Amino acid sequence: MTFECTQELYHGAHLLRIKGAREACYEFLKEYINVKNCFSLYKFSKEKKISELLKLAKNYICRNFLSVVRDNEELLLAYIDDIISFICADELNVSNEELVWEFVINWISMREKDRVHYVSKILNHIRIGLMRYEYFNKKIKNHKYVVGNENCNKIIKQSTKYFESICHLVEEEMYIPYTEFVRPRKPREVVFAVGGWSGLYPTWVIETYDPRADRWINMPYTDPLGPRAYHGTVVVGTKIFLIGGYDGAESHNSCRAFDVVTKVWSDVAPMFFKRCYVSVTFLDGYIYALGGFDGEHRLKSVECYDPKRNQWMMKASMNHVRSDADATACDGKIYIVGGFDGNNCTNTVEMYDPNEDKWYMLPSMSIPRSGVSCVSHKGYVYALGGYSGTDRLRSVERLDTKVNHWSPVPSMKHPRSNFTVAVVEDMILVIGGYSQGVTVDTVEAFDVNTERWKQIFNMKLYRSALSACVVRDIPNLDDYIYKHYDLVILENAERLRSIVKSFENAGSSIYIEIDNMMYINDIKIQANNTFQNSTLVIPVDHVEEPMEVD
Repeated sequence: MTFECTQELYHGAHLLRIKGAREACYEFLKEYINVKNCFSLYKFSKEKKISELLKLAKNYICRNFLSVVRDNEELLLAYIDDIISFICADELNVSNEELVWEFVINWISMREKDRVHYVSKILNHIRIGLMRYEYFNKKIKNHKYVVGNENCNKIIKQSTKYFESICHLVEEEMYIPYTEFVRPRKPREVVFAVGGWSGLYPTWVIETYDPRADRWINMPYTDPLGPRAYHGTVVVGTKIFLIGGYDGAESHNSCRAFDVVTKVWSDVAPMFFKRCYVSVTFLDGYIYALGGFDGEHRLKSVECYDPKRNQWMMKASMNHVRSDADATACDGKIYIVGGFDGNNCTNTVEMYDPNEDKWYMLPSMSIPRSGVSCVSHKGYVYALGGYSGTDRLRSVERLDTKVNHWSPVPSMKHPRSNFTVAVVEDMILVIGGYSQGVTVDTVEAFDVNTERWKQIFNMKLYRSALSACVVRDIPNLDDYIYKHYDLVILENAERLRSIVKSFENAGSSIYIEIDNMMYINDIKIQANNTFQNSTLVIPVDHVEEPMEVD
């Protein structure tokens, strides 16, 4: 049965109120909707006034907006009310607001004479406050569709006043034309930070990170069986699997699962071996638990869990004993780096081929790393921080898996070990850990496109030995994201203002970095970005030079 036929069948079942047929058709459409047919479904359901299908199609378009724009020319034929409907949606998934404007320009250009008069109506719904000031100044303010349009001029004046007010946060209140102007879009993916070690004890605290609001939110859904540290987490569908770990008294082979939709914890089949300091990753539908410490011995054994069968299987052991290592999957293989063998921290690296059930030694890292974090992104395996045997590390290196060569990457701002890492929206997030003699709540992010680190809002709880994972397309997303989107920009401004005043009261010169917008004593040095996300404020005498690998 084709997608189009199923649409018609759903319509018939809807009119005749045949619930079973309607539900079957809906599940088929939900499974097979794609960038090519989503707008056709949107138009069909809108014409037939089928709200359930209309919501399905609109949500898909918003979640996959850039792919739909790139691969579905039908979207350029949409009516103005449809365009407004999409760009108004908080769920519109775009990495930056500039892409929304570029789509709008393409849409207007398609039928310029008929559509150019809509530009002010559309511009009023674009979140200009989320854009870089430089982009606004060059690409919008002087665009031919905007210049000379009286209604657009009002928006441009308001926007310019907003951007100028950013430079004077200490003396003046920030000017915001209207709430929608700066309200973040909702994220498609959310980071869950689970458990860890805080103070003298392990913790069961779960926090989520909303990357669009740059906020951590404390969750009430703790595991009733108690806390875990030195464990691993993996996401399968809408479930977070918690693997092994240590509860403050003993190492565990037990595993648990948390369903983010039902918010219920459940038991999972236990592993064959107890494993804390375990390395955990996910590949081709299976969860792998590698090495670790069973309370007496460091391990090199490997287990593989099938979520469909709720069953663990033994796989080929690694070449080396490893606890406090970390693993990641990349291009169909598993990579594990560093760790502790019971006597020494190690810099060795291994790769597992699941088709052969065999481990291969790869070139070693430049330095031993125990308590290291490892993550894959865009064909690279990143090894971050850790403990060398003498020092906590800031340094980062990455493996090009095509040529198996390690190369340095700009170092983190803070040395740390026993932290966790997650990839969200093209950023490698480094979370918590042990740094300079204390457990920390600090978070920083590496932008893989600019290769720069920036400070992120701290967690609410300081902790090490935690684990993090990323859950995408959560049906009940609002339960896990920041509740006050309308206040984000004002809260950021107030936070910066209070930090600035604290330095001024101490009589210190200050350097402020707001993304790429820099000020010294409130004098703008460079203005490329808006005050929207993270900020970093440090004494001017301690401004760091470009970061080098240790």
